[in-house]
Amino acid sequence: MRSRASAIVAIGCGALAGTAAWAAESWTRSTQANGAVFYACASDGCGRGATISCRVMPPDTVTSSGAFAARIAKQVADLAAVGRDIVARPVTQEAMGERVLHRTALFYRGTVPAFETGFLVGPGESFAVISTASDAKTMTRNFDRFVARLASRPVGIAAAECPP
Repeated sequence: MRSRASAIVAIGCGALAGTAAWAAESWTRSTQANGAVFYACASDGCGRGATISCRVMPPDTVTSSGAFAARIAKQVADLAAVGRDIVARPVTQEAMGERVLHRTALFYRGTVPAFETGFLVGPGESFAVISTASDAKTMTRNFDRFVARLASRPVGIAAAECPP
């Protein structure tokens, strides 16, 4: 486990549907004590102050969209118990090569973006990814770019970006 350290890294828009559309943006990386990696946007291109966090999880952490929806429902209920009014969009599922993405977004009072969250599940690993930003469009765009980047990389390289 590394101490909290920062380095500038490039996160870009991955090659989607065979097109190479890379738009490098500056992100500051830090590793938390629990092993979660956080990337904070350091440019206007990715929504200055926006964040992405990720962790590698066992592949059986989320086995289906139903299991993911149950996790989200528990989080929403836990937040409601402490007075937070959070609404989750319906969970969606998308094939991404050998991996499957289960995702949703949560909003305060149903309208203010809280975070986009998902599990990118592969045959031997799962990546938990969370995106935050000041607006829903940026939050979703950053999530999509980061997940596309993970999905397009071999497990070892992707895992280096989101350690366990």
